[in-house]
Amino acid sequence: MKDYYLDGEERFGRFMSPLYDFVGRHLSRMMRFYDYVVSDLSKSDAKDILDVGTGSGTVPLMLYAKLKGSGRRIMITGIDPSVHMLNIARHRTPSDAASSLRFMLGSSRDVPGRRYDLIMSSISLHHWADKAGSLRNMKRHLKANGEIRIYELDGHKAKREYRFLFYAIRSHTLSIGEARRLAAEAGLRVKHLERHGGFLEVVYVPRKRT
Repeated sequence: MKDYYLDGEERFGRFMSPLYDFVGRHLSRMMRFYDYVVSDLSKSDAKDILDVGTGSGTVPLMLYAKLKGSGRRIMITGIDPSVHMLNIARHRTPSDAASSLRFMLGSSRDVPGRRYDLIMSSISLHHWADKAGSLRNMKRHLKANGEIRIYELDGHKAKREYRFLFYAIRSHTLSIGEARRLAAEAGLRVKHLERHGGFLEVVYVPRKRT
């Protein structure tokens, strides 16, 4: 089987995957974060959405549940380098979701060969060994007027909240400065940047050629 990880990236195997899924779905702060992400995505008019680093599929599953019955036709694709995470996501997928929801092996560097209205990622970018290169690759899979939305732990807020622990967790955060630097390196423009409840949302769009 193809290895979708780069050296140095955190791997989620048989034991870590269910633990990560359990913590993510039972930690109140994380569920508030996921509620925010899903509410934000539901306001978009995107019809074809890609979730990069979907893990156990929490965001696509919650978004599908929120939009179900709304009459809005949408396809949500979740990709992840961990087959164990994807097994959990597929097990959690309702039987009536086949036409709107799918989970596939992939990564920020290995995106299924199609284009999307919106490519997003939540609490995943900090795992990527080549962040700028990954964003450049994701940019190539956007449709015209498409955008990339990144949701991560806010480095500035984390430094104030966790203080001494920050030096242990700062690799799992994103700062505004880094968000802007990545945009410059990946040929993107920051369309929107917002702090919310200790998390950071960055919306990237391709930089127009002059």
